[in-house]
Amino acid sequence: MENVFVFSVSSEEDIKITLKQTESPLDLVKINYQSPKSTFVLHEDEIAFGAIETFGVMLNKAIQGELQLAPEYQLLGAGYHWNILTHQIPDCGPFDENPLEKFWLWSTPSSNGIQTWMYNINGNICIELSPNYSWHFTEPKVNDEYHSFESFIKNFSIVKRFSINVVKARLWHNKYEEILESISK
Repeated sequence: MENVFVFSVSSEEDIKITLKQTESPLDLVKINYQSPKSTFVLHEDEIAFGAIETFGVMLNKAIQGELQLAPEYQLLGAGYHWNILTHQIPDCGPFDENPLEKFWLWSTPSSNGIQTWMYNINGNICIELSPNYSWHFTEPKVNDEYHSFESFIKNFSIVKRFSINVVKARLWHNKYEEILESISK
């Protein structure tokens, strides 16, 4: 059985969360951003609960204004600065050295690396889709089209950033509750 939950961003944009029940106790989840111009997979996993729970927790924090993005990160976005800070961490360094980690909502594998971020700016809740550098923690494979970090960051641009107001965020939170209910059945 498949359930689709649509979170309307605008009249032409949505975030769609698709849950597929399996015979195991785990449900599959696929999360897409869709507009007439593009579709991006934001997350895909065999454990639906983690992605859904993270969404609800972060959405609640954003509604409460607890995810304020510092002014120095706002123009270029969380993804840009996260990539720079992560690149500077030694290979064996702790992940908690990156202050942007708390804004990280979802991601896809680094080979096609889209990261989704959620944060507050000026009373709005912003959702940012940005690229992830493919070789932060791995070496390129023989067939990979390798790009240096310097080239990646020089050409970096936010894929999509949009904001929703608190009223819409509360509607989204209600829908999140529906998803939790469907998972627990």
